[in-house]
Amino acid sequence: MSAIDYAKFAAPISEDAPCGPDLDALADDDHLNFLARVEGVLPSVFAEFDRSTIDFNSEVKVADGLLDRSRDLRVLVLLAKLTILDRRLADFAAVVDVMAALLEQQWANVHPVAAGDNGELRRGVLMALDDMPHTVMPLQSVPLFEARNIGTVSYRNYLVASGGASPRDNESVVQASAIATALERAELDELQAGHEAFVRLHQALARMAASFSTELGAGRDLAVPNLRKLAGEQAAWLGAELKRRDPKRVVEGLEPAAPEDGEPVAGLPGEVADHGQAVAALDAVAHYLAQREPSSVGLLLVRQCRQLAGMSFLEAFRTLVPDSVQAASIRVGQTSGFNIPIERLAAFEVSAAPGYGDGGDGAVDQPFAEEAAADEPQPFAAAEEPGGAAAPPLGPVVPMIRLRSRGQANDLMAQVAQFYRAMEPSSPLPLLLDRARGLAGRDFLAILEEMLPKSHLRLSSDE
Repeated sequence: MSAIDYAKFAAPISEDAPCGPDLDALADDDHLNFLARVEGVLPSVFAEFDRSTIDFNSEVKVADGLLDRSRDLRVLVLLAKLTILDRRLADFAAVVDVMAALLEQQWANVHPVAAGDNGELRRGVLMALDDMPHTVMPLQSVPLFEARNIGTVSYRNYLVASGGASPRDNESVVQASAIATALERAELDELQAGHEAFVRLHQALARMAASFSTELGAGRDLAVPNLRKLAGEQAAWLGAELKRRDPKRVVEGLEPAAPEDGEPVAGLPGEVADHGQAVAALDAVAHYLAQREPSSVGLLLVRQCRQLAGMSFLEAFRTLVPDSVQAASIRVGQTSGFNIPIERLAAFEVSAAPGYGDGGDGAVDQPFAEEAAADEPQPFAAAEEPGGAAAPPLGPVVPMIRLRSRGQANDLMAQVAQFYRAMEPSSPLPLLLDRARGLAGRDFLAILEEMLPKSHLRLSSDE
């Protein structure tokens, strides 16, 4: 991959415009073509990603040239994704560190500027750093050190071997004892390089969150919980082995990732650990959005997730893509196999067992939820229809979990998505929650441009 001089970002482009012009606002062809081209080749599923589909050297060179003209977080985020997809851990940490420094030193000037929308466009751009197939999964899978008998070892190898992650189809599984032996025999220089990169990444993400809190106020920070947590975990994993073998190589000052807005979520004692807590967390996010951001598209997706929680695969299929059920089938065998229509399996479908989300005895047990006080607003309470008849309730009572910021809501959605990925890999909830988080902070026009076909949009050039 083309080398980048990261030190140059400390110097202003010019005295009058330290971060240069906004190439996006100027509709610069090179800038817009780069964004469209790279976003078009990013994988939708990391497990199916073929590195040969991207000319990394060429794209990094283009990004470097654009950054010489303009300090733009949109370009830097895509550059970060390119580096980690190309398995360049040190470069990935360096690019994120550059973004942290620009936010600290050039908050008013770095593009997109945090004016008018009070930083929400900028927040949306940077939240893309938490995309699962572009950064989180590649970081989990990046090679960390060589082992004589099993080849390169990644943190994902360790997670799968230890039961922390489920293996994908056709994914080779290494014994936990082999991973432990490989770690004990790994070159100290390799362990140190990885440890330092993860610490740098973790600290840079914390600095980025702090910049948002400092400039916009408490509760308005940047939430990238998946990436930040993973960076801390990997730094600690390698750091523990370094400390055992050569403590002088350990980078001091790595602290466990704090809640994204600096204080714990009220009523949430740690990570989501069971279905009852996941449902209560969805209720909390829906309540927060209904109260604070009623126009949020994320609210619709979270309520859809709440409806889908506990549904069978077929029920979820019918709910999300009803027009495609008739055409769906499961292939059994390969060349001489046969197809089973999904609808034929309807007789065997089951919804959640009586103990789903409770203690197992059928009585709902949600340690995170309680009924709202009589004087507290209840956005999910049943409304009365004309004539006095009660309309169906929109959802459960106001939850006990108290969210104070969009960052906390995004963090909680990420935890619920992570829980379902581990417990119900075939559930659509993680996909919907990732989408809800990705749409957070987008303005109305940006959402319309994504939701509507181009034939329904009137471009300024058409006038």
